[in-house]
Amino acid sequence: MAVRWYSAVLQVALLYQLCVSSTGAVNTQLPPRLSASTSEVRVREGETGVVLECILDVGDDPIKYRWLKKHLWVTGTLGYSYRGYKRLLLALQTIRPDHAGKYVCEASNAAGTHTAEINVVVDAVEATPPPNDVPMPKTNEVLSEVAASLSDALAEGDCACDVMFLIHASPDAPADLVSVQANLVSTIASSIVSEEVRVAVMTYSDYLETKLPLSDGTNSCALRKAFEDLDHKMWSTKLQPVLREVFKKFKKSTRTCKLLFLPVMGSAGQEGPDVLGAGHLKKGGVKVFLLEVTRSPIAGLRDMASTRGDGKPLHWRVPLPVWPSIVTYMQYMALPPRLSASTSEVRVREGETGVVLECILDVGDDPIKYRWLK
Repeated sequence: MAVRWYSAVLQVALLYQLCVSSTGAVNTQLPPRLSASTSEVRVREGETGVVLECILDVGDDPIKYRWLKKHLWVTGTLGYSYRGYKRLLLALQTIRPDHAGKYVCEASNAAGTHTAEINVVVDAVEATPPPNDVPMPKTNEVLSEVAASLSDALAEGDCACDVMFLIHASPDAPADLVSVQANLVSTIASSIVSEEVRVAVMTYSDYLETKLPLSDGTNSCALRKAFEDLDHKMWSTKLQPVLREVFKKFKKSTRTCKLLFLPVMGSAGQEGPDVLGAGHLKKGGVKVFLLEVTRSPIAGLRDMASTRGDGKPLHWRVPLPVWPSIVTYMQYMALPPRLSASTSEVRVREGETGVVLECILDVGDDPIKYRWLK
């Protein structure tokens, strides 16, 4: 009897050790589980604004996500991936015949990997050329100019700036635009956030809700967490109280370089633009960058923006019907690659074999080309 008891205890001990990580902690991380919003999507050749969506039902961070087609990573030739809160989305380029097929969204963490599938069916149609008098919007150029202007303003700030990004939760625009704005903000902010360039993220309607305060916005980890919960009650837009709160927050900043990124989605509300409030911000040293996404231009909104050195306003407008597919035009926003060496020096002996040099890709979006130089 004692032998059986000892054997049972030994088995339990072995099982426990299998569950214990090298740090000595029991691994209780939940593996991810995904579900597709639909099993099949039927589209037409030439259609735009098609977005595939998977939902993360359960799973503990850190989680890595990717889209696959025929076991290969989906690249910019087919579409661009972005994330919302517990959602993985793939914005497809203008639909072509080669978009047809099975798309697999994949989520993985240390505890496991899970996938979900969406089948895309492409119906062929006769191409209809657009009217010659209707120019095609060049949203990629607009977004590139926004990012370049922000970079120029930061370069003028002696490497010590406070940048506040607002995300408009507007009842006059589709709710999905919140996550698309977040994708834009995340991509721009992640390339500048540091101890020198503090970043704040806030949602707004007729009030301001802080997701990441300037005091904490000094590293990419804090920035990522800011986008975990973008919930915001979509009350009717009122820019006046929002800009008053922004002014109070910037007033606490001791830095001479202050930037505000202000998107206006759908409309500026019944009260309209707040030129006076924007004027107070500009007098306080804040540069106001304004992205207008509306069905038609709003009178006075352009006057809220600051001006560049050449006298042009820091104001850009994209027609609202175009915005849902804006992610497909974000070629410039692919994260640039950043490498780190596993060691700064390797000491070897003459005649030694099996020596391997290693570099790690810390961040960067495919497709990426690699090479070694000496």
